[in-house]
Amino acid sequence: MISGTSALLLHGLGENPDSYQDLATTLAERQWQVSVPSLIEPHEVSSWTLTTCTDRIAASMHGEPTHVIGHSLRAVIALDLVQRHPHLITSLFLSAPQARVPQALLVLQKLVMQLLPEDRVALPGLSKEALVTVMGSLTHLDLRDGLERIDRPTTVACGLRDLVNVWAARTIQTCIPGAALQLVRGAGHQWITQRPSLAATLIQHHVTRTSSRG
Repeated sequence: MISGTSALLLHGLGENPDSYQDLATTLAERQWQVSVPSLIEPHEVSSWTLTTCTDRIAASMHGEPTHVIGHSLRAVIALDLVQRHPHLITSLFLSAPQARVPQALLVLQKLVMQLLPEDRVALPGLSKEALVTVMGSLTHLDLRDGLERIDRPTTVACGLRDLVNVWAARTIQTCIPGAALQLVRGAGHQWITQRPSLAATLIQHHVTRTSSRG
């Protein structure tokens, strides 16, 4: 066990911090100090960009390096964070990441969001339409060029049934020097919240590997 480990836990789009309560609780029971910031503040909706979101998260860290755990869209934010604020990152655990979001996937996700009931996708203080607007801002996202310059210990994880993201996970792991790949059998996109005990164990293994490199 690694006692007193601190981590920043970043959730996905259409989720709120409560979605990760089970994982955060499991890590806390193992003596972790976990922070789960919000993805979007209500006043940011009209001007939200990946850069402004990343910079807000960086400012909230007050110069203290930590392990960063990012899932889905927040894995994208973690990649942007390590590329622009590497001094704040002890290590990266990326779940279902994308360095360049496929256009067809964005269109499909926006369509699904528009069809789902408001209470299934909206965050506190944010409408479904606001989240669709945020997704639209990712249309030209491309972080691929910076992957080979990431020098922080990294694990890339993905559920094997997450067919949309598993190829991207393999590609990102190959591009980041020294990164490990963890494919979770029998798991889909939301494995990190659906199997919190397993997720906590894999994250701990990641941090142990990180410590052995130091």
